[in-house]
Amino acid sequence: MKKLLSILLSVVMIFSAVVPFTALAETAKITTAEATAVQSSVNSDIKGAINFLKNEKDYYGQFVTRQTVENSYTVHTIAKAGGDVSTYLTALDANLKANNGKIMARQRNETADSENLVYYAAAIDILTIAGKDVANYNGYNLKETFENFAKTNQTVSNPYFYRCIIEACVNIKNDVLGLAFANQMANGVDLNKDGKKDYGYTIGSGFDYWGYSCDNTAMFVASVAPYKLALSEKVNDALKLIETYKKEKGYYSESRYVPNENANSTAYVIMAYSSVGEYDYAYNAYKLLVSNFESKTNDGVFMTADWNTGALAENASATTDVLRALPYFDATQIYHNFNTNGICTVCGSKKTASPTQNVPKPATKPTKPSTSQTTTSASKPAKTKVQKISAGKKSITAQWKKVAGVSAYQVQIATNKKFSKNKKTFKVSKKSTKVKIKKLKAKKVYYVRVRSYKKVNGKKVYSKWSTVRKVKTK
Repeated sequence: MKKLLSILLSVVMIFSAVVPFTALAETAKITTAEATAVQSSVNSDIKGAINFLKNEKDYYGQFVTRQTVENSYTVHTIAKAGGDVSTYLTALDANLKANNGKIMARQRNETADSENLVYYAAAIDILTIAGKDVANYNGYNLKETFENFAKTNQTVSNPYFYRCIIEACVNIKNDVLGLAFANQMANGVDLNKDGKKDYGYTIGSGFDYWGYSCDNTAMFVASVAPYKLALSEKVNDALKLIETYKKEKGYYSESRYVPNENANSTAYVIMAYSSVGEYDYAYNAYKLLVSNFESKTNDGVFMTADWNTGALAENASATTDVLRALPYFDATQIYHNFNTNGICTVCGSKKTASPTQNVPKPATKPTKPSTSQTTTSASKPAKTKVQKISAGKKSITAQWKKVAGVSAYQVQIATNKKFSKNKKTFKVSKKSTKVKIKKLKAKKVYYVRVRSYKKVNGKKVYSKWSTVRKVKTK
């Protein structure tokens, strides 16, 4: 696969040498088959990284992948990568029971257990990935507990935790809290109460956390990405600055702080671009990552140069950062071909506003729809609702609300929420509002949505998709 990918990378040029950032430039698209080959390589890297890190220790002599509550930030990485987190779930269950529904542990140098935003956020993210109900997990309402704790404990000591925290806000659909954290990260926090911000974003310089760097600025973009339009000025600026960290040899790094060549910064650049939907730019960074830093003998293992000799060697820290970044990258998104209406002619998805583009202002006068538009809108069946979803052994059963006057229903499943991975569509008779989908993978998370359609003037007119539901097979 890597040999095939290297051939692909040599013949497919995604990016121009000069990148105009007033708006990210349109780039040449690759074919569906090429994108699938790239994604297969990414999946192989993820699997290889997880296997490698099982036997690696961190700077403190502990295994990198230890699954404890206090190490939940790293467990979050494993969960997003599709790894097994059952040991963490066992530890979480015991912790909740011992602390009457609170999550308490201790960071290094702490002398007693305490609550921490990242413990709750990581738990919510991991449980969401696992298809669990965070509002009623073993009788505990982690959504409510997290929200209540956040009201009086919004200070985040390590700004890299914002990514998990903001993702948790998105998962529980609390955009007010999520935007508050995004703004806090952007504006900075005075941790020492000395009148000085210990971190924050500065236009023209980037994100400062013990200094401005490629890693910090890229992590800022990845963290606040769900609210990129509200913070468009700083996100746009960060995307411009990221390219200034690109080295002549073809990778990203901040030589002022880390003079040795390493995979870490390039990995975070992949995460940043992917988080804001610029998958073609993320692909360019992925090509640089693989060609410069991937081990020649172990798939998914990445390297850092020795500070003294400059020789590249396999490195747990670099591999961990790559594992943290790659789940955000979806190569199948590269080949989108959007028409003038912003609809992809390949998959039918709608183009989202780029963070590097201004949000369009509404017209002063509403445009009057044409007769054909009015007819289509009036004829469109109502949106249905998935009322119940349950998991069986290698199966899913979905039940939805009946819609009157339709010709049939479509049920769609996929292994990611964008419905770009392992997507399957099933037709269900208008007489039924329930379907059981069999022959799926065991213990796998699936996303499910339903829509109806009816024929108008010989053409199928579809309703909007229902809200996406998530479930894990047994």
